[in-house]
Amino acid sequence: MLRELRPATLSSRPEVLEVLLAGAERSGQRLDGLVSSVLSSGSRLTPRVREATAAAFAAPVLEAYGLTEFGIVASRCPAGTMHLDDTRVVAEVVDDEGVPLLTGTGELVLSSVENRAMPLLRYRTGDLATLKRESCRCGRPGLALTGLLGREVPVFRFSDGSAFAPTHFSNFFLLFPLNQYQVIETGRDSVLILIEPGADAYPIERLVRDIEAYVRQALPSIASVQVRQHFFGDQPRFQRYVSAPSPVTGSGDE
Repeated sequence: MLRELRPATLSSRPEVLEVLLAGAERSGQRLDGLVSSVLSSGSRLTPRVREATAAAFAAPVLEAYGLTEFGIVASRCPAGTMHLDDTRVVAEVVDDEGVPLLTGTGELVLSSVENRAMPLLRYRTGDLATLKRESCRCGRPGLALTGLLGREVPVFRFSDGSAFAPTHFSNFFLLFPLNQYQVIETGRDSVLILIEPGADAYPIERLVRDIEAYVRQALPSIASVQVRQHFFGDQPRFQRYVSAPSPVTGSGDE
């Protein structure tokens, strides 16, 4: 596709770039000369992948942080700093209590009214980050993302004081014939599992019983479990594990 379309810039995720590099190496195909630059976003770009991509394409590799809901939010300058585009978004982080901070480390929260049809105010990204206001050698002022620490993993907390990480169920695709699933903490002691059976699934009644039994033995006995069939369709921002929401608090927020 790259050889046919000859795009000026290849925009992709680091994981996809790794697959592309491995495929080119296996097939003996050269990637240099296909694009003028490579833009990586969506997850952390490691120095190893950056260097391998730059060498394979013989082109500069640019790193950016963005979301489907906002577009590009921050990009890395030649000096190595990830600058936030404060002409388009207002960035904060929230601590473990949900209190917003203008600088520091916590869950990244973004606000924007650029899309007047659907303004997003204090949108919780689920990404752990560090915001810092510092001078940069490139001369650009403002906030910088000095650390992107990855996605915050939700934890279900039950009334008996126990806690459970729903990532325990990350083996669902290996255990059950599913196209998709989602684990939702619907209340203090209640969990809902939404499942979309695969084409090779056995009868839905039996599948629901099997998944319910597996989840019940993994969760504390105090938890109630419900499994329902659901069609997910195309969701641009899909959360596999959803914990009961905790409000973002602050002074004067409406």
